Amino acid sequence: YCTYNFTIEIYNLKESKVVDTLKAHNQHIYIVRHFTDEQNGENHYLLSTGYDKKAIIWFYEDNKFINYLTIATD
Repeated sequence: YCTYNFTIEIYNLKESKVVDTLKAHNQHIYIVRHFTDEQNGENHYLLSTGYDKKAIIWFYEDNKFINYLTIATD
């Protein structure tokens, strides 16, 4: 989920706690969506978009999400 300070917090439902915080946006985050790769269900992605006109694709690797691709528009 996104927070008031423009971060995305990854929450573990089994442990009932925040396990990671992602920082890349510098303004309000509109959406965060989770996707799995149709070819390989082990690959997980997040898509986040924000008021800062950025779309960011996050890839889950080594037990954390990394910024895989950032698309910034004017």
